[in-house]
Formats: sequence, structure tokens, C-alpha cells
Amino acid sequence: MTQLSDQSSGQAPDHTVQSVDPASQARLLAEQLLEAQVAFVKARLNSAELSDQASSLINFCLEQGKDITLEEVVSAESIREVVQVYAFDLNLGAGMIELIGAMAQRLYSEANHLAPTLQTLISSQQLEQWIDKILELDQVRHHLVQAVLQSPAAHEVIGQIISSLLKKQLPNWREQISLQLGEGWLAKTPLLPRLMKLLLQQEEKLLAIAEQHLSQFIQNQGTQLLGLDAAELKDIAWQVWLNIKDLPLNELSSGIEALDIEEFFVLIYELWRELRQTEYLQRLIFTGIDVFFEVYGDYPVSELLEEIGISKQHLINDANRFLPQAIAALNQHQVLDQLIRLQLSDFYLSPSTLNLIQQGLLTATAIQPASPE
Repeated sequence: MTQLSDQSSGQAPDHTVQSVDPASQARLLAEQLLEAQVAFVKARLNSAELSDQASSLINFCLEQGKDITLEEVVSAESIREVVQVYAFDLNLGAGMIELIGAMAQRLYSEANHLAPTLQTLISSQQLEQWIDKILELDQVRHHLVQAVLQSPAAHEVIGQIISSLLKKQLPNWREQISLQLGEGWLAKTPLLPRLMKLLLQQEEKLLAIAEQHLSQFIQNQGTQLLGLDAAELKDIAWQVWLNIKDLPLNELSSGIEALDIEEFFVLIYELWRELRQTEYLQRLIFTGIDVFFEVYGDYPVSELLEEIGISKQHLINDANRFLPQAIAALNQHQVLDQLIRLQLSDFYLSPSTLNLIQQGLLTATAIQPASPE
């Protein structure tokens, strides 16, 4: 009757009161709740209380970490797999090689600018401790020297070095005679070729005898070094230190260019790429991981951090250093909202949540008191 009356009076029908599908109502409410929580979380992250929130979260995690052991959180096998990928399999990209070049240039410049002396970096007391420790390894020192002295390859190298040095030091008498007598002097003096051949033979014999004696002398000196006691060796090392301790580093490294530093980096990396594939090195690294878990596997996570030396205050300070700037950058680039929504949307728009909201709306409608007529 009301609708007929409205039409007959010429008024437009009222469409404000319409029946809405309960499922659509539930989805609309879920989207509104999602947007409300995104706004709430974003406001908290951008508030001045962010530091307090981070501290509370760290305190909570550390408190709960007293009951959770390391081996419950992570296994030795998982750590071994991570090391396998990032230490043994991963290769640096072209960008990292370029970075090494840029770093080499900057390091070279910085290293030569106001370079300190050696004793600024290491004190005489510290060096003395190092010398004493090295000299304690008496058996190692003797073994290394004996290995060198008894090695045929080492003797051959020593002989080659001595021969090269002797030839450089001996005068080139053939050139000197040529300068004095002029070109064609061999044809002018027929007897000289035979004499020169004899002299060359004698020179070669003398060089061979000198090489033999010098090589033997060096070997004997090595044997003499074996006989030096720790006090004598320490005195020698100390005298060397006294002569170089006041030299600046840039003077000691004179002749080294930025390109040399870059090439050293590359050579070290290439050497590491070869060594990391050896069964021996991988076995040593994996053994270290196993030992770590044998010692700390049953340690609560909170106690493990304390054992390592990481305190609660360290974690709070790091949170205060990095969180504000990171959140500000995400907010500036309109990413913060998306990250929060990404974490929450699956829950609010899941069938189970929508069904729960829908049931709640139906229940609320069913118990709503009737309006008085």
C-alpha cells in the first residue's frame, strides 16, 4: 500500500533500505577491519614510542629464549648447508669485482695519507709476546729449516740465484776488449779466438766452483741457525724491530700501486676459490660447526647470546640505530602500507575469517531488539 501511495502521489520510490547479501556484508567489514589495522600498525611504527615497542619485543624474545635451546631453533645440518652454498659454491658477480677495484683505489689513497708508524699499530710489548710464542715452537722451526736444507729443489734454486748474481757482478771482458780494439778485432788477431775459448772455459769452471762453495756456505749457515738458542734468535728479531719500528707504513710499502692491491685481492679470491673445493678445507670448516653445536646445542638461546658477548642492550641499541631510518624510508616510498597489508590480508580475506564475520553479523541481527512501532 505504501508503494502504491508513493507512486500515485508522483514521489520517487525510496531505495535507501535494501537487503544486502550477508557474504558481501562480511567481506566489506573484513576489508574495513583490514584497513583499520593497517592504519593502526603504521601509526605505531611511525610514533615516538617505536623505541619502547622494540625494547618490549626484545625483552619478550629474550625472556622466552630462556626456555628454547639452540638445537631446537636451528640444526647443525642446516648451518652446514648454508656454508656449502655461500662459502663453497657462490661466486662473486661482476659487480663485486668492480667494487674490489674501487675499494683498492680508495684503500691505497687512505693507507698513504698520514700513514702511522709500525709501533703505532703494534707495541713493543705485543711484538715481544709474538716473538716469544713463535720461539716456543722450537720443533716446528727445526723441522722447517731441515726440510729446506735437505730439499734438492731448494738447493737447485739457491744455486740458480747464486749463478745469476755472480754473472751480474762479473765484468763483461769480451765487450771491454771489443771497445778497446774496435770491430773486427778477432780477424786481426787469429790467436785470440783460441785464447778466448780457453778463458771462457776457465770462467765457467770458476763460476761452478764459486756456486758450489757459496751454496754449501748458505747451507752451513742454515745449520748454524739451528744451533742458535731462543735468546739469540730473539735478540736478532728485536734488533730488526728496532730498525723498522719508527718507519711509516707508506715508506715500507713504497713501490706498491693501487693496481697491485687490486690484483692481490683478485689473486687471493682465486686462491680461495681453489682451496674451498678441497675436501680437506671443507672438512675442517664442517668440523668447526659440529664442535660449536656439541658445545652450545643444548644452551638456551638467551644464554648463548650472553656467552658470545651480545647483551640485551646491544640488541636494543641496534634496533634504535636501524629501525627508525628503515621505517621512514619505507614510508616515504609508499611501501610500508603494502608490507603491513601483505602480512594481514590473507587472514582477513580468508574463507574462515569471512565466515566467522558473517556468522557474527547474523547473530547480532538475530538478537537485535525490535524497534517500537
